[in-house]
Amino acid sequence: MTPWSQEHVDQTDAALVAAYEANMLTMPTPAVAHLTTALTGPLHRVEALLLANQSTIESWLRRHWQRTPAPFYASVDLRNAGVKLAPVDINLFPAGFNKLNSEFQPLCVRAIQSAMERGCASAHNILIVPNSHIRNLFYLENLAPLYALLVTAGYALCSGSLRPAISTVTPFDLPSGRRVTLEPLVRPGARLGVAGFGHGLMLRNNDLSGSHSAMLEALEQPVIPPLALDSTKRRKSDYFDYYRWVVKEFCELIHIDPWLITPLHRYGGENNSKWHAREECLTSNVRALFEEIRLKYTTNAIDRPPYRSGSLPRPRCRIQPLARLRGGCSVGVADRSPRACRWRHHREGLTR
Repeated sequence: MTPWSQEHVDQTDAALVAAYEANMLTMPTPAVAHLTTALTGPLHRVEALLLANQSTIESWLRRHWQRTPAPFYASVDLRNAGVKLAPVDINLFPAGFNKLNSEFQPLCVRAIQSAMERGCASAHNILIVPNSHIRNLFYLENLAPLYALLVTAGYALCSGSLRPAISTVTPFDLPSGRRVTLEPLVRPGARLGVAGFGHGLMLRNNDLSGSHSAMLEALEQPVIPPLALDSTKRRKSDYFDYYRWVVKEFCELIHIDPWLITPLHRYGGENNSKWHAREECLTSNVRALFEEIRLKYTTNAIDRPPYRSGSLPRPRCRIQPLARLRGGCSVGVADRSPRACRWRHHREGLTR
């Protein structure tokens, strides 16, 4: 395995960046966002590897997306430790549209049009079903730019709420000066909509994590994302298993160690009604995971500790069982202090 001394990394980065620049001279200008954030130092090796293989990677992604189209929208939570870059979470019902760079708006509009043409070319009307966080102005602020992008893309739009408190047309004036209007949902037959709006495609920004509404069952209209992708029907451990399978092929293509872009994880499948048995299952899996991480750092000769503190973190928080366990050694953190949250989200030194 190639050692990860800083001198070797710098030499390798220089060669990779040179290869990347040579590729860019022969490539047409890509129709993707160009990030203007200035580099504050040399490229890390993983970043340089991805840039040097950009053409190969784009071709690989295009082939796979033709067979398995990407979701209409999603957000990915990345952790960059310098020596590796890996996703730790994905959200199929994303928020944060108010954080998008306004310069990317033409690209966003083009992406919406392309996704709609691919998934439902006949749709002209879009019914958005947002989360029920009507008291959360930050969430409502995020909806306003999403609405604007959809309208700019050429679609008629309305927003219907599953919340019983929304019984009439309800406008919300936001601190930014924008306005979001929610209306009560009605279901005549097998189609969902709001009064006076032509039925069309339903775009959900609600993962139904709190409850599942019978209004959404057996609909004849297209629903994006489909109900089969609700959070109650997906496990993060399953997602990582699929991710590892895809990454294996990807890394063979560009000749890198899959660990460089994969978070190590373990699923404790111990399904025991006694809490102490679940706690023991959790403890043994945490120890095994941290040992696996330590061995990876040793094998790759990475000259830095695998954890921010240099040792296995000792959480100062009280652990108790969740109200509803779905099996396995799942736990909840009762102490929501910053120190406890840092431990809770610990991923191979890639802490928040």
